[in-house]
Amino acid sequence: MEKFDILIVGAGPAGLAAARAATRRKLRTAVVSREAPGGTCVHRGCVPVKSLLASAAARRTGVVPAPDWQTARTRALEMAVHFSRGAASELARSGAAFFLGEAVGAAGDRVRVKPVDAPSFELSARHILFAVGAQPVRPGFLPESSRILDAEGALRLPSLPRRIVILGGGAVGCEFASVFSDFGVETFLVEREAHLLPEIDRDCGVTLAGAFARRGIRVATGTAVEEVREGADGLRVVTADGCVIEADLLLSAVGRRPVPVDGGFRVCGDAAGSVQLAPWAEASAEAAVAAICGEDSAFEGDAIPACVFSHPEVATVGLSETDARARGIPVRVGKAYFRANARAAAVGETVGFAKVVADYVTGRILGAAIVGPGASDVIAAAAIAVRNGLGADALKGVFPHPSFGETLSAAAPQHSL
Repeated sequence: MEKFDILIVGAGPAGLAAARAATRRKLRTAVVSREAPGGTCVHRGCVPVKSLLASAAARRTGVVPAPDWQTARTRALEMAVHFSRGAASELARSGAAFFLGEAVGAAGDRVRVKPVDAPSFELSARHILFAVGAQPVRPGFLPESSRILDAEGALRLPSLPRRIVILGGGAVGCEFASVFSDFGVETFLVEREAHLLPEIDRDCGVTLAGAFARRGIRVATGTAVEEVREGADGLRVVTADGCVIEADLLLSAVGRRPVPVDGGFRVCGDAAGSVQLAPWAEASAEAAVAAICGEDSAFEGDAIPACVFSHPEVATVGLSETDARARGIPVRVGKAYFRANARAAAVGETVGFAKVVADYVTGRILGAAIVGPGASDVIAAAAIAVRNGLGADALKGVFPHPSFGETLSAAAPQHSL
């Protein structure tokens, strides 16, 4: 039986980050995964979906020749394979041992591994860390049907439907709404909360819903799907407010729940019930390995940005205005709009805004939200400010002209006592 200092179960962002942290500390490291390295992010999430979004954008902006669905889907899956191989190479270079198989039992200092087509075997380690991620939630009222998909099923669609209902207005639902709409699919998005992206700043969800409506995406918020029936020609979807939607397919995107881990083992990443973001999972894994080694294990969760790669993009970091006030923090809020941004006007993307939340007394930046072009890149400046406790003045004069970042700079509230 092989023995290691640390054994990590799972090879997604958290598992890979844990392996990097462990090998950097010269620990003899093993990683066990039931699939090739990369996890949901590489195989079914971040990487292939962003590839589809890029292909969709090419169609929306009139690039010639625009990719068809088959070409876009093939490219997305090829990217997943490419980045999975890159993760495998990184593991090998680090000196970590990789075992392909399912961890079917763990107790004490041992884990039993069952490969797909080979006898099971045991590994032993002084420390065992689970980074097994999360799995899609499937509402109980949905019938069993090939017409009802999760995100992985959507990625593998051989052809496009004419009409689709997307259940859930979070990041996954909004990104796929953008993809399908740009490929000419009649798209209906249903979110039971009062606005899209209900976990973040309300202004972001409201602005995104308006942009979607102008693109022809039908958005219903504040209502739930009560019934889904399958007929010979498709699905009949009924919402709580009496709306009846006829569709060919339904994509369930109502969220993911942590994969349960029994036995009292240390857990990191999505499986720990943390915010389900790859950077957050990586930070969680780094903290877990540091704790195992008796080091300071704290990390700045508020400074990790969250992005939705819809069209327009949405990005946030730190506290929203509502969050800050709920904590009893007096705030000063600044807001600026992309319609006044020269770069946004030049590329024809003027929908959206940037908002900066600062402590009223100290001027320190507490958070920011951006809806608009380049949001996922520009938010990094705000994240650096939040992490380092900088004042709103830190965002002034740091962006070139013309650039999307100037809107974030313009939103930074002036500090005066």
